[in-house]
Amino acid sequence: MDLGSWRLYFLGGKLRLERHCQAVNPACFTFGALPVDKARQDRFLMELSHLLEEALARAKGTGGSVSLSRLFRSEVRRGQAPPYAASPLDWKP
Repeated sequence: MDLGSWRLYFLGGKLRLERHCQAVNPACFTFGALPVDKARQDRFLMELSHLLEEALARAKGTGGSVSLSRLFRSEVRRGQAPPYAASPLDWKP
């Protein structure tokens, strides 16, 4: 799943979060079948990407976890470089 500048994917049976797009734009997202128009969905996903980027930068600076409800949780050690290990939240692979 592409989340702007980050991609969430399985590799070897493990969920990982790593860099994806350097210049975030609507093409950097995996779109869902939402009952909203594309322009509104684009704005939402761009804001989500910005917030995820900010949360991961803070976690990298201090150590901590980043969670996106009903999608994933990732523990980030202080100074750790991506990719980050992640685990599913509220769903099973």
